[in-house]
Amino acid sequence: MALVTTAGDYVWFEFGVRHTPLAGILHGIVLMGVLGAFLGSLSRRIALGAIGGVAAGVIGALTFYALWRVLGWGAMFASWSLLWLLLAAFDGLVLRRPGVLNLRASMASARSSWVVRGLIAAIAGGIAFYAVSGVWTSRGEHPNYGWHFVAWLIAWWPGLAALTFGRRP
Repeated sequence: MALVTTAGDYVWFEFGVRHTPLAGILHGIVLMGVLGAFLGSLSRRIALGAIGGVAAGVIGALTFYALWRVLGWGAMFASWSLLWLLLAAFDGLVLRRPGVLNLRASMASARSSWVVRGLIAAIAGGIAFYAVSGVWTSRGEHPNYGWHFVAWLIAWWPGLAALTFGRRP
Protein backbone atom coordinates (compact mmCIF):
# COMPACT_ATOMS: atom_id res chain seq x y z
CA MET A 1 0.00 0.00 0.00
CA ALA A 2 2.91 2.33 0.67
CA LEU A 3 4.12 1.82 -2.89
CA VAL A 4 0.66 2.36 -4.40
CA THR A 5 0.07 5.47 -2.30
CA THR A 6 3.49 6.89 -3.12
CA ALA A 7 2.75 6.29 -6.81
CA GLY A 8 -0.49 8.22 -6.26
CA ASP A 9 1.47 11.09 -4.71
CA TYR A 10 3.75 11.04 -7.74
CA VAL A 11 0.79 11.30 -10.10
CA TRP A 12 -0.79 14.15 -8.11
CA PHE A 13 2.45 16.16 -8.05
CA GLU A 14 4.24 15.35 -11.29
CA PHE A 15 1.17 15.56 -13.50
CA GLY A 16 -0.26 18.57 -11.67
CA VAL A 17 -3.57 16.92 -10.87
CA ARG A 18 -5.89 19.53 -9.38
CA HIS A 19 -7.54 18.53 -6.14
CA THR A 20 -11.20 18.17 -7.06
CA PRO A 21 -13.82 15.86 -5.59
CA LEU A 22 -13.74 13.73 -8.76
CA ALA A 23 -9.93 13.36 -8.58
CA GLY A 24 -10.16 12.54 -4.85
CA ILE A 25 -12.86 9.93 -5.39
CA LEU A 26 -10.89 8.32 -8.23
CA HIS A 27 -7.80 8.30 -6.01
CA GLY A 28 -9.81 6.60 -3.24
CA ILE A 29 -11.16 4.05 -5.70
CA VAL A 30 -7.65 3.06 -6.82
CA LEU A 31 -6.14 2.91 -3.33
CA MET A 32 -9.01 1.09 -1.68
CA GLY A 33 -9.54 -1.20 -4.67
CA VAL A 34 -5.95 -2.39 -4.25
CA LEU A 35 -6.36 -2.77 -0.49
CA GLY A 36 -9.67 -4.58 -0.91
CA ALA A 37 -8.12 -6.94 -3.46
CA PHE A 38 -5.35 -7.70 -0.98
CA LEU A 39 -7.85 -8.46 1.79
CA GLY A 40 -9.86 -10.53 -0.68
CA SER A 41 -6.76 -12.50 -1.63
CA LEU A 42 -6.50 -13.70 1.97
CA SER A 43 -9.91 -15.34 1.55
CA ARG A 44 -9.36 -16.32 -2.07
CA ARG A 45 -11.96 -13.72 -3.10
CA ILE A 46 -9.86 -11.08 -4.85
CA ALA A 47 -12.60 -9.60 -7.06
CA LEU A 48 -15.09 -9.42 -4.21
CA GLY A 49 -12.43 -7.81 -2.01
CA ALA A 50 -11.69 -5.23 -4.70
CA ILE A 51 -15.40 -4.38 -4.96
CA GLY A 52 -15.63 -3.91 -1.19
CA GLY A 53 -12.48 -1.81 -1.22
CA VAL A 54 -13.82 0.40 -4.02
CA ALA A 55 -17.09 0.88 -2.10
CA ALA A 56 -15.13 1.84 1.04
CA GLY A 57 -12.99 4.22 -1.03
CA VAL A 58 -15.98 5.98 -2.53
CA ILE A 59 -17.72 6.26 0.86
CA GLY A 60 -14.51 7.49 2.49
CA ALA A 61 -13.91 10.12 -0.21
CA LEU A 62 -17.53 11.30 -0.12
CA THR A 63 -17.29 11.55 3.68
CA PHE A 64 -14.13 13.63 3.36
CA TYR A 65 -15.78 16.09 0.96
CA ALA A 66 -18.97 16.23 3.04
CA LEU A 67 -16.99 17.10 6.19
CA TRP A 68 -14.33 19.33 4.60
CA ARG A 69 -16.15 22.64 5.12
CA VAL A 70 -16.73 21.86 8.80
CA LEU A 71 -13.51 20.09 9.81
CA GLY A 72 -10.91 21.19 7.24
CA TRP A 73 -8.05 18.68 7.24
CA GLY A 74 -9.70 16.97 10.23
CA ALA A 75 -12.12 15.55 7.68
CA MET A 76 -9.23 13.42 6.38
CA PHE A 77 -8.79 11.78 9.78
CA ALA A 78 -12.51 11.13 10.14
CA SER A 79 -12.73 9.56 6.68
CA TRP A 80 -9.50 7.57 7.27
CA SER A 81 -10.99 6.09 10.44
CA LEU A 82 -14.28 5.37 8.69
CA LEU A 83 -12.40 3.55 5.92
CA TRP A 84 -10.87 1.13 8.43
CA LEU A 85 -14.23 0.45 10.06
CA LEU A 86 -15.83 -0.19 6.67
CA LEU A 87 -12.98 -2.45 5.56
CA ALA A 88 -13.10 -4.39 8.85
CA ALA A 89 -16.86 -4.86 8.53
CA PHE A 90 -16.59 -6.01 4.92
CA ASP A 91 -13.71 -8.32 5.74
CA GLY A 92 -15.43 -9.81 8.79
CA LEU A 93 -18.97 -10.02 7.46
CA VAL A 94 -18.33 -10.90 3.82
CA LEU A 95 -14.79 -11.98 2.97
CA ARG A 96 -14.23 -14.27 5.95
CA ARG A 97 -17.67 -15.86 5.66
CA PRO A 98 -18.21 -18.96 3.62
CA GLY A 99 -21.30 -18.92 1.44
CA VAL A 100 -24.18 -16.49 1.68
CA LEU A 101 -23.99 -13.45 3.93
CA ASN A 102 -26.04 -13.89 7.10
CA LEU A 103 -25.75 -10.58 8.92
CA ARG A 104 -27.64 -11.66 12.05
CA ALA A 105 -25.50 -14.77 12.51
CA SER A 106 -22.36 -12.79 11.73
CA MET A 107 -23.10 -10.15 14.31
CA ALA A 108 -23.94 -12.71 16.98
CA SER A 109 -21.05 -15.01 16.38
CA ALA A 110 -17.79 -15.03 18.26
CA ARG A 111 -16.15 -14.15 14.96
CA SER A 112 -17.61 -10.66 15.15
CA SER A 113 -14.14 -9.65 16.23
CA TRP A 114 -14.24 -7.48 13.12
CA VAL A 115 -15.63 -4.74 15.36
CA VAL A 116 -12.58 -4.89 17.61
CA ARG A 117 -10.24 -5.16 14.62
CA GLY A 118 -11.98 -2.21 12.98
CA LEU A 119 -11.73 -0.03 16.08
CA ILE A 120 -8.06 -0.88 16.55
CA ALA A 121 -7.41 -0.17 12.86
CA ALA A 122 -9.32 3.12 13.03
CA ILE A 123 -7.66 4.36 16.23
CA ALA A 124 -4.11 3.12 15.67
CA GLY A 125 -4.30 3.90 11.96
CA GLY A 126 -5.63 7.39 12.73
CA ILE A 127 -2.75 8.08 15.12
CA ALA A 128 -0.17 6.83 12.60
CA PHE A 129 -1.85 8.76 9.79
CA TYR A 130 -1.79 11.94 11.86
CA ALA A 131 1.87 11.37 12.79
CA VAL A 132 2.89 11.51 9.12
CA SER A 133 0.19 13.89 7.88
CA GLY A 134 2.77 16.37 6.64
CA VAL A 135 3.36 14.01 3.73
CA TRP A 136 0.04 15.04 2.20
CA THR A 137 -0.45 18.52 3.68
CA SER A 138 2.92 20.05 2.79
CA ARG A 139 3.36 21.23 -0.75
CA GLY A 140 7.09 21.19 -1.38
CA GLU A 141 8.55 22.08 -4.73
CA HIS A 142 10.29 18.71 -5.04
CA PRO A 143 8.70 15.93 -2.95
CA ASN A 144 10.97 13.34 -1.39
CA TYR A 145 9.28 10.16 -2.61
CA GLY A 146 11.54 8.02 -0.43
CA TRP A 147 10.10 9.80 2.60
CA HIS A 148 6.60 9.48 1.17
CA PHE A 149 7.07 5.72 0.93
CA VAL A 150 8.27 5.47 4.56
CA ALA A 151 5.48 7.77 5.76
CA TRP A 152 2.83 5.76 3.97
CA LEU A 153 4.31 2.54 5.32
CA ILE A 154 3.90 4.00 8.82
CA ALA A 155 0.37 5.22 8.05
CA TRP A 156 -0.92 1.97 6.53
CA TRP A 157 0.77 -0.56 8.81
CA PRO A 158 -1.43 -0.34 11.97
CA GLY A 159 -4.69 -0.75 10.06
CA LEU A 160 -3.40 -3.58 7.92
CA ALA A 161 -1.90 -5.30 10.95
CA ALA A 162 -5.19 -5.00 12.86
CA LEU A 163 -7.20 -6.53 10.01
CA THR A 164 -4.75 -9.30 9.14
CA PHE A 165 -3.03 -10.28 12.38
CA GLY A 166 -3.26 -14.03 12.96
CA ARG A 167 -5.03 -14.57 9.66
CA ARG A 168 -4.01 -17.26 7.23
CA PRO A 169 -5.11 -17.54 3.62
